Amino acid sequence: CHGAPITFPPGENQYFSYPFGLHAKLLLAWNFFSERDCFFVRSKNCRQSVIGSEPRLCKPCRELDERDDNLFEIRQRIANGIQENTPLVFFPVGGLIQKIRKKKEQ
Repeated sequence: CHGAPITFPPGENQYFSYPFGLHAKLLLAWNFFSERDCFFVRSKNCRQSVIGSEPRLCKPCRELDERDDNLFEIRQRIANGIQENTPLVFFPVGGLIQKIRKKKEQ
């Protein structure tokens, strides 16, 4: 099981777009990793393998991918951007940099 992939908009990547700080503040049900410029989240209950060629995810990772509200919210923010009044812990590094630049322009 490779875990559930997280995709980023064109021109963006995991280093600037994923909110790593959330892992220090919230008890999240997954760990993250990057391999060959691809970014994945893997359930803390991952079975590390799947039987046969389908499904590609083990059951815990598939359930995480399909049902976890926190992961859904992160994907929404990655795809659609972050609302200005969102608490800073939800901002990825790239979002914080943009926020600082806007503040300097004022």
